[in-house]
Amino acid sequence: MVMYGAERQLLKPLFNKNKKGKNCRWTKKLVIERLKSIRRNKCTICGVESKIITEPDQEQEEILKLIGITL
Repeated sequence: MVMYGAERQLLKPLFNKNKKGKNCRWTKKLVIERLKSIRRNKCTICGVESKIITEPDQEQEEILKLIGITL
């Protein structure tokens, strides 16, 4: 998984909070996984269609804010 320079610069404040070694919290892979868990789905129950949108948690909000995305 490649994170290009622009993305790395945008997420720099997040990675700067990171601990080193085994205690490292933020990785490129984790950032992608955290964003992938945000969902928008259409659900039809008994002929009624409804949109289901998950609310980003605090960590996801921080990532979205750093990269300039609003939902």
